[in-house]
Amino acid sequence: MINILITGCNGFIGQSAVQYFKTLGYNIYETNRQTLNVENATQVKQFFASNRVDYVIHGAIKGGRRHQEDNYHDFVTNITMFKNLLEHSGQYKLMFSFGSGAEFDRRMDISSINELELFNRQPEDYYGLAKNIIAREIAKHNDNVINLRLFGCFGYLEDNTRFIKNSLISALKGEQVTIHQNKKMDFFYIEDLWQVIKFYIENYKKTLPKDINMCYSEKASLLEIAFQINMLTNSNRQVIIKEKDNCKPYTGSSQRLANLGIELCGLNAGIQKVFKTLKEV
Repeated sequence: MINILITGCNGFIGQSAVQYFKTLGYNIYETNRQTLNVENATQVKQFFASNRVDYVIHGAIKGGRRHQEDNYHDFVTNITMFKNLLEHSGQYKLMFSFGSGAEFDRRMDISSINELELFNRQPEDYYGLAKNIIAREIAKHNDNVINLRLFGCFGYLEDNTRFIKNSLISALKGEQVTIHQNKKMDFFYIEDLWQVIKFYIENYKKTLPKDINMCYSEKASLLEIAFQINMLTNSNRQVIIKEKDNCKPYTGSSQRLANLGIELCGLNAGIQKVFKTLKEV
């Protein structure tokens, strides 16, 4: 029996991971701040002393929301949680940590950016800086920790305010889709994220990359996604863009991921799957 520790199970990533990996028959340690406070080194130590863990999916995060400014406590919390789990790297085969495009410093151009550019960037915001430090730690020192970098992630269980799900809900209600400011942005379908982790669990060897952008080769703007959603939902409502000037792109190079040869749904099929689920509930 494969045992997987999943942290942050109150959130979108954690909830989705539990749902998916349970269907594969894995034994899941489903944890949140109340059942395992990953920020508490003693609790983490006791957990590993009492349970056999084969893989860790570290979904717990602090901050990183667009409409909420991060603070120093968020920075310390994210670093501390990662360090506490890393302390026990000898007790699991692999840990999957979720990075962010914010590692590349959102003040600068982030357009089809290569993973190696990480070492040339130093974000000022607390969330991006924490993720940058964690990614550097993984790249330099740890053979059994994988950084899967997300620029945007979507799926049925995400919060209703997130762009793709919110736009689908609005279009299904016959309401207009609203964009704050148009830009090119990489969104990655949550089930494709689990396909990457499944691939690593089943095929891991040290020659596989430890740092990968979770991106598709085709890049789409928020406006293009909104038009697709209107077509999918048979909506003829106008797409509203609040600020007319385009924002900086937020996309990564997909080459490393493509080289793994994993069969993925992709953006369009992922949106269609979320749409189908929303119609059924």
